[in-house]
Amino acid sequence: MKIFNEVFYLREEAEKAFPPVDVYEKPGELIVIIDMPGVDVRDVLIKIYRDELLLEGVKKKQQEELVNYLCVEREFRSFRRRIKLPAEVVPERGLAKYQNGVIIVTLPKREDRVYKIKIEID
Repeated sequence: MKIFNEVFYLREEAEKAFPPVDVYEKPGELIVIIDMPGVDVRDVLIKIYRDELLLEGVKKKQQEELVNYLCVEREFRSFRRRIKLPAEVVPERGLAKYQNGVIIVTLPKREDRVYKIKIEID
């Protein structure tokens, strides 16, 4: 049973790692860089839910006729990844650009606000 659990854990960790991402912070915004070579961005969906960026899609194999593959190392499959964001963002103002096999997502950070509550005296 231990071997099964270890194999399952390693498989789960490997699936989480695709696609590879970088997340960094600039004043007022978060930037998420997602490597997506060979993926049609029309097959990718990016969602923001609370403090997570959800990434879903599929990397499809391009069919070539009359080809005899001698080696196939690239993976073609669907993927789903959750990326924990280090700050609260304003998703409706987010932008995503695709350039040279990379998706760059820019998310403005939500400003911290302090609200005053008036205390009424009876």
